[in-house]
Amino acid sequence: MKSCVSVLVSVLLAPVVPAQEPASAVETFEKLPAGPPPDSLMVIEGSWGVVEEAGNKVLELHAEPVVDAALLIGPSLKEGASVRAKAKAAKSRRAFPRFGVGLYGVSGVKVRVVPAQKKLELLQGEEVIAEAPFDSWTEGAWWQVELKVLPSGESWRAEARVWADGAEAPAAASLEKVLTSAPGQGRASVLGSPYANKPVHFDDVLVTDLAKGK
Repeated sequence: MKSCVSVLVSVLLAPVVPAQEPASAVETFEKLPAGPPPDSLMVIEGSWGVVEEAGNKVLELHAEPVVDAALLIGPSLKEGASVRAKAKAAKSRRAFPRFGVGLYGVSGVKVRVVPAQKKLELLQGEEVIAEAPFDSWTEGAWWQVELKVLPSGESWRAEARVWADGAEAPAAASLEKVLTSAPGQGRASVLGSPYANKPVHFDDVLVTDLAKGK
């Protein structure tokens, strides 16, 4: 009887281990000096810099050269992960920018806002694997762009959401797709194409390793 009581007491007094929170890293650019991005931000394509904008520091994809640009940010990721960033861009008379975020490096999974065609695109590598209508974009305003990749049984599911900054994030994904292959490993990214010959701005980049919360 005493042994049973001892076991019960031990169980009741055992320390409670709190659930591990997902590991997140956020970059607001406020502490970075204006000028070229630091070595911690890896430029893959395009001309990038930290600039002052409306009293804040933001990451700018410069208007030239006009290329499909990308910059890697945050830690290397594997398995479940998410990235979210604010983006702001403007159009010219006949040309529109494109912008988005990605996970797992240059050849990973990406979501891209394509205002010229009023749609969202989901890419794996350079292949567009899904798209959805999106006609809400307005130039000169901040937009939240989010991409999550989550395990789904024996496969993986990518979810993308885009909404106006300051509004509540939509419960339903703006675009989603079951991936036909594993997402791989690599850093998060911000993406832009300054086709309007105007800069594209990014701010408040949040990268979360969802696997750390298991």
